[in-house]
Amino acid sequence: MKARSIVVGTILAVAAFSCRISTGAPLSDTVQCPLTVLHGRLYLRAALQGQAQPSWWLVDTGSPWSLVNADQARELGQSNPGTRGQVTIKGGRTLPVLKGIGINIAGQAMGSFDFVKYPFLGALDANRNSHVGYERPFHTGGVLGLNFLVQHQARFDFPAQSLFLTVDSGSSEAGPTRSGAFTAVPIQLTATPRIEVLGLVGSRLYSFLIDTGSYRSVIDWKIKEANQIPIRPSGILYFGLVDKMVPTAMGDLQNFKLETLDVSKKFVEFARLAGSLLGFSHPFGGIIGEDFLWAHQANLDIGARTLYLK
Repeated sequence: MKARSIVVGTILAVAAFSCRISTGAPLSDTVQCPLTVLHGRLYLRAALQGQAQPSWWLVDTGSPWSLVNADQARELGQSNPGTRGQVTIKGGRTLPVLKGIGINIAGQAMGSFDFVKYPFLGALDANRNSHVGYERPFHTGGVLGLNFLVQHQARFDFPAQSLFLTVDSGSSEAGPTRSGAFTAVPIQLTATPRIEVLGLVGSRLYSFLIDTGSYRSVIDWKIKEANQIPIRPSGILYFGLVDKMVPTAMGDLQNFKLETLDVSKKFVEFARLAGSLLGFSHPFGGIIGEDFLWAHQANLDIGARTLYLK
């Protein structure tokens, strides 16, 4: 899920394109790659097999599947005539799947993977979507979704603005643990899959989605109603893959905790989200996006099923 306010975006920061294989680090068989922030979202450079040049790929824990643009898929079919295709149903649509496609990140072959070919360019390539309205659009190759990130036991290091991926998908070695000012918050994967973290608002327990594809956190409307939070209208939110827009409002969210860490915040965005996400263990409370993860210098360790927050 890619939640976006429809405002004109700007490039916030651009990191170097280079990635490297870590040596002498706690994870000696991992690829370390800088995450580049474009229009407020996280990208890295990757190339599919047969491609001479890498392209930008959105790194999105909110997408259960990995997606490839239709034009990238056409190029892949031309350079690899033996590419196998099947079909699957995703989001209520019957879509083709490219089976066993190799992907190269950081100059390292990451093995083969299955990519859904997504034909609706405006939804997938959100920076070129007319609903979003960026003044400086750019082309992306696709989305590295949660299925890919789980297979390679991804670890997001927000202070270092880096992503670590295991080269051998069979490895179970965890990344470095955090101590001191960091709070370790357990996460779990739903059947869909999505990343679920449990949080308390007052005395009520909710499930929250950790979504690196959303640059802004959004709290579900029922929490506003249950806590009688005063609000003011703030705009609309656009969800690309389901082509849906919902109105939003701003208000203060108090008594919000993840584990023992108080993450209460002023000026939280509220919207009606509950109907769009199912499969969580508790009532759906909202989306934890990049703004939250940056603010708390997060380390999101999918392999170790732990979110470290400062």
